[in-house]
Amino acid sequence: MNIVQTYHTIKERIQKTVGKERITRIRTMAWMQSGILHSRSVHLTRIASKIPGSAKKLSVADRFRSFLNNAHVHVRKWYRPIAQALIQEASKAGKPLR
Repeated sequence: MNIVQTYHTIKERIQKTVGKERITRIRTMAWMQSGILHSRSVHLTRIASKIPGSAKKLSVADRFRSFLNNAHVHVRKWYRPIAQALIQEASKAGKPLR
């Protein structure tokens, strides 16, 4: 699955998890989670390097940093259910988890 497909899948799951929330926050979280999966890293600059678009890598990393520092965003509440589901799906598919 390419990163755009991953993004759409994760975005749908986040929308179901958080309900009514700003779409910009949902999109940012979905891109960040997609970047984590495809970069196999939690470093913001590495995540940003996997995000498609014309924005500079440092600009994308700064957007992620601002998102994570936003007091109105509950990252763990959003991230945990999505991450658990993805791990379960990967283990069922027989893919190695690293």
